[in-house]
Amino acid sequence: MAGRQQYRPPALGARFRPPQRRNTGHPTQQKPYKVVIAPAKPKTIQATAPAASNLTKGPCYNCHKMGHFAKECPYLKKQQATYPARVHRTSIEEIPEGEPITAGMFLMNQHLAVILFDSGSSHSFMSQAFAQKHDQPVTELGYGYHISSAGADVLTNKTVTGVTLDISGRRFRVNLVVMPGLVLDVIIAMNKMTDWGAVINAGHRTLSLKNPQGEEGMLQVKLPRRLDFTSLSCAV
Repeated sequence: MAGRQQYRPPALGARFRPPQRRNTGHPTQQKPYKVVIAPAKPKTIQATAPAASNLTKGPCYNCHKMGHFAKECPYLKKQQATYPARVHRTSIEEIPEGEPITAGMFLMNQHLAVILFDSGSSHSFMSQAFAQKHDQPVTELGYGYHISSAGADVLTNKTVTGVTLDISGRRFRVNLVVMPGLVLDVIIAMNKMTDWGAVINAGHRTLSLKNPQGEEGMLQVKLPRRLDFTSLSCAV
């Protein structure tokens, strides 16, 4: 059959060579690889419960949260408002000679205290020494007091509320500002004496008070002429 090349069997011992791709001179383009990144699993954080001891602290008077007090507060300190206060006498020695001493010894929260009834004080005060010695429940306020006295001005933001004053078996309630440097144990101010209907007779050294139970008549107490100042908390 003309035009058709005849088949020639391979020679003996010849090796088979597969057909080779011709080099056309153009670079071969490879398909880009696709990289699949599996999404990361979210980490679970187990919350730790606050220590039982911290639950009893507070509230903080800076951030109003439980778990710490104002002096340990990690938040920004707020600007604390300050109110003026005045104390007339901080010790018996400051009273001029010849002027009657309207003071006595009474039970304050079941602890014997030297108490001065002072008409020149703006607030009623408890000495810091008395509060620390008898472990009084001191509360930090969200504001402070700038106390002016004959000795030196002091700042405080602490108070003891609901204090029980026992006079001749009658119990009176009073809130006291804790004052550093106060020599006397307690000072009862005029505003509180007015609430109690107190009348002081310096000549006869008597203190008259309304009965706290609302009974008729006045309660009259004899004030001593001398006091045992060795019993003051700051003297111990």
